[in-house]
Amino acid sequence: MTILIFTIFTLLSLNANTLIIDNFEDNKLMEKGASVAPKNWSEGNKKAERIDYYIVQKNKNKFLRGEYLLGTKGEIIYFEKKIDIKKTPFLSWKWRANKLPSIKIRKDNEETDNVATVYVMFKKGWTNFIIKYSWSQVNCKENDKNEPNYFRSRSSRALWVIYIKPLRCTNTDKNCCSDPTGKWFNEKVNIVDDFKLIFKKDWIPEHIEGIGILVDGDQTKIDGVSADFDDFVLSSK
Repeated sequence: MTILIFTIFTLLSLNANTLIIDNFEDNKLMEKGASVAPKNWSEGNKKAERIDYYIVQKNKNKFLRGEYLLGTKGEIIYFEKKIDIKKTPFLSWKWRANKLPSIKIRKDNEETDNVATVYVMFKKGWTNFIIKYSWSQVNCKENDKNEPNYFRSRSSRALWVIYIKPLRCTNTDKNCCSDPTGKWFNEKVNIVDDFKLIFKKDWIPEHIEGIGILVDGDQTKIDGVSADFDDFVLSSK
């Protein structure tokens, strides 16, 4: 089967209502410590202070690996592209956690580091709205009322409204956090419905500004915190 690749200029369609954002097959393999970012993604920290993101291949499949390097600052890498989501409100991807950060909580109960986070960015006027889909170690996917769990991020500020929605959780001491490391998980979220649920606006976004990825360990100082990502796709269902 012909592999359809997203480039920075063109979104190729599987059909009228499915768009590949990136499956990383069009990237060259990269060693840990590579000096350039994966194709179509921002460089994060452009010098020595950065998280290392690179392309790995296993069983003829290429994917993105993020691995925190001790002493560097946690940086998000972005795929920045305004994409119409009216017909494709579902975002899917797969990911796996390899090595977790240690558990450290701020006073407001927000984790300082997550092994993996996928950001979806919206904008209206000067205000940026961000949903962070996280792989947590302390926050369950559902709250005490068995409703989807989400909460306002401590990093929200003027013109930046950020909410966290845990999708996976790994912690042997918590019953709700039984997702194992080393295993791929497939995710599919309705980003339009999540936007309406979380931000409670009287308007619905017609497009996203792009997506971001973060693998983080700079607050808990754990070298080699690592997660893998693959197959980011927008679809109608």
